[in-house]
Amino acid sequence: MNTIFLFINNINLVFHEGGHMIFRILGIEFLTVLGGTLMQLAIPAAAFAHFFVRKQKFAGALMGLWFGENFLMIGEYMKDAIVQQLPLIGDGTHDWTYLFGALGVLQYCKGIGSAAIVLGYAVMAGASAWIIALGLGEWTKKSGTVSALILVFLAVGSAHASPPRLSCEELFSVQNATNPKTLIIDVRAPADYLGGHIPGARNILATKIRSENLPRGVKIVLYCGGNTCEMSENAASDLMSAGYHDVFVLDGGISAWEKKGYLVLKGEKLRSNSPAPMVSVEEVKIKSGGGNCVLLDVRTPAEFAAGHLPGAVSIPLEQLEKRKNEVLVSMDVFVYDRLNARSRTSAEMLSRAGYHASEIRGGIMAWIKNGYALEMAGETR
Repeated sequence: MNTIFLFINNINLVFHEGGHMIFRILGIEFLTVLGGTLMQLAIPAAAFAHFFVRKQKFAGALMGLWFGENFLMIGEYMKDAIVQQLPLIGDGTHDWTYLFGALGVLQYCKGIGSAAIVLGYAVMAGASAWIIALGLGEWTKKSGTVSALILVFLAVGSAHASPPRLSCEELFSVQNATNPKTLIIDVRAPADYLGGHIPGARNILATKIRSENLPRGVKIVLYCGGNTCEMSENAASDLMSAGYHDVFVLDGGISAWEKKGYLVLKGEKLRSNSPAPMVSVEEVKIKSGGGNCVLLDVRTPAEFAAGHLPGAVSIPLEQLEKRKNEVLVSMDVFVYDRLNARSRTSAEMLSRAGYHASEIRGGIMAWIKNGYALEMAGETR
């Protein structure tokens, strides 16, 4: 079922990318970027109109369902404008980072995206009610094109399918094989993790799972207390909606693992791998006014242009090794990213090179959540 859902979204993506190409003819950059979303919605809307005019109600209702499903994909894309966890195509520019940045509403991307998702569900609910009203007789009378379109309805039903489960025995065999392509994650609170966890497991809260920039192309196994605990299943669903494919929930969680007699580690202290200290956005806000520090943005130039901390300097992580001499060693350097993935690597690199580098906890997201203003490209303090 998940394969069907991904297939439908891949079709949506083809129309989306085609929209960029078509609207590029107009020579207006804003419309070129927006054109992807416009085309993604125009195709199912045109299909709905086609069937509705011909009084093919069932096919029209399915097209309405497809139209609403597109808003779910668009809404997630909108919400991702700042954190940018979703994989991108082309030059790596995020459509909604650019669009919201140009409109000056980037900090509201999560709310706008959520509204789009609600709208999508409302449209899908209306279309579903229409299908039910037509009755089972309509389902069996129609054939040909409609039979193929039923895949759309099946795809929507699978959008929130439960993630697959992995048994304790299967996970144990993977551990014994010392498979480097398997990542085990304990999604419980740190105190619970310290009370006992599976050897080799990382501790990442379920609510933070999407912001961790987990590697792709590996098997990810998540667990919590047991089958009555929904945190691991929710976290797995979040990863699957973000495009991760090989995601599993440990059946029975840590309770089943322990009952099977497998090794459980207890009392270990959580350690940070980063030699660079962390600093809060409140501290940065105060210290940046003194002028004896550098705010270093290690995101891409496009992200920087869409909105950054006032007075920040842009040196993408990929260029930092070659360009670090642009930063004075005598200055305090506060490094930030969307959250903390690239900034952690950058702060470590600068610390090893002798800089007084600190990582801004929570990155630009924490800055926005505190209500602090962003500076756009071309603006000065």
